[in-house]
Amino acid sequence: LYRPVSDAEASKHWQFWYRHLETGCMHANKCATRARGGLCNFGSRISNKHIITGAVLPVLHLVLKSVDGSAYGRNSENKKRAPRAIRATTDDGRTVVGLNLHSKDADIIRAKLST
Repeated sequence: LYRPVSDAEASKHWQFWYRHLETGCMHANKCATRARGGLCNFGSRISNKHIITGAVLPVLHLVLKSVDGSAYGRNSENKKRAPRAIRATTDDGRTVVGLNLHSKDADIIRAKLST
């Protein structure tokens, strides 16, 4: 439903959602993921990602096998998306390109690569 509002009222709502979506999700208080203690960043302006960068091709088989074999990040049908290539800006302003991983998968891969 659309209704005209004053500039002050529009600004109030804009400022609320702008602050909320810095790290919160668009689901607000109705977010089922957050209610279960998970992290939801749907619609967030800022989100944390776990990215493997650099010379990935020599270890790609290990990455894909580790991700496919782990239980983390699966949906209700027990399916899991393959890691996606993403470009991100780090907190210090650097741009990186790499494979986006679930945080637990990143821990598993880091442990395997450090041995």
